[in-house]
Amino acid sequence: VEDNVAEYLAAGAAQVWAVNPKRETITVHAAGAQPCVLRGDDVLAGGALLPGFACAVREVFASSV
Repeated sequence: VEDNVAEYLAAGAAQVWAVNPKRETITVHAAGAQPCVLRGDDVLAGGALLPGFACAVREVFASSV
């Protein structure tokens, strides 16, 4: 996954969100910045890339059953 993240950023992606279902985390990678690991009640926000998008990480992993 880390190799793919580096490739996407090198190709010009503004951000890469790496989802880890086992740990129930989402790591936000951006060029020139340290990765930010989000979990639980942390909010994944779209910022300027996806205006209006915001979701608690917990909701991403919630069962729909």
